[in-house]
Amino acid sequence: MLIAPNLPVQWALVALVVGLPFAYLGVRRVLPAGTLTARRGLPANVVFAAAMSMAFFTADLFIPLALTSVRGISATLAVILTTVPVPVGTGLAGALVATMGATAAGLSGVLVVAGAGVVLALLASTRFAETHPPLTPPER
Repeated sequence: MLIAPNLPVQWALVALVVGLPFAYLGVRRVLPAGTLTARRGLPANVVFAAAMSMAFFTADLFIPLALTSVRGISATLAVILTTVPVPVGTGLAGALVATMGATAAGLSGVLVVAGAGVVLALLASTRFAETHPPLTPPER
């Protein structure tokens, strides 16, 4: 299944048809019973954790792409803008928990993430991109 994206369409379909049953059998042996149906308890938690990981990594890949293609920022700067906040935010979160307590720090974190989401949505919106020219002209 892993080679299917690199093959022509007809061969990719063959690879998927052959590989999918083996992937299913392997996943069923590794994951807790009921994960594929999101049964209540641990299986649902496994599905939720996988969905959250996929959402995080999708955003982590999409934001630099949007910054480079829509705003014309260099790839290096886009990666720095999306990578540096993670360790800084983690350190600040640890300091907040130590001083404010877990509940207040969690609420503060939710507010910061919501604010960052608004800022990123504004930066990615086409209206903002139309009224604010890119930092550097896109290379095409």
